[in-house]
Amino acid sequence: MLGLSETNQVRRTGAVSSALGSGDALACVRAATQAQHARLDKRLDAVAQFSDPEQRRGLCHRYAAFHIPADIMLAPWLSDLPDLDFAKRSRSALLAVFVGDRPLPDFPAPAGQAEALGMLYVLEGSTLGGQFITRALATRGVIDPGLAFLDPYGDETGVRWRSFLAVLVREVTDDGLIAEACRGAVRAFDHAESILCGDAT
Repeated sequence: MLGLSETNQVRRTGAVSSALGSGDALACVRAATQAQHARLDKRLDAVAQFSDPEQRRGLCHRYAAFHIPADIMLAPWLSDLPDLDFAKRSRSALLAVFVGDRPLPDFPAPAGQAEALGMLYVLEGSTLGGQFITRALATRGVIDPGLAFLDPYGDETGVRWRSFLAVLVREVTDDGLIAEACRGAVRAFDHAESILCGDAT
């Protein structure tokens, strides 16, 4: 469970506090991570980096460094969760070719299932962004089969996203669990920014 100071940190904004009071897990997680999401998109500029052959390989490695340890860390919490189909959400096989010889950084450890679901919110949400990136790259003439990890579900992206959200709102039902899910999403976004933007070396 979250400590009082951590819960209060999650409650800090009016939007998050309102969502906690309503029992709306999705609204709370979105409110808690909105600023982080915008900052990551601006800093990373993935379309520009993937468009540049000299930058592409390094960014692919950083995606591997984010997603593969996440799969390993979250599996004990989420593998057996009904209707989630966690194993089929993994992108580790698509990213393994980019690992190289350097050890991958650890993914933050969740304290419980709700926090793990908050972390998965970030990973699964990135499939929506990945689909946008893939389409933007195509308009620039960048068609690279090695970038399949960006859009792993293809035409099923929307269905898979909605099925994840259904599990999130089913499992995260009271203010305590919602605060934990928010904390997980915030921690995952912090980690994503550190890894994908190259802050962690």
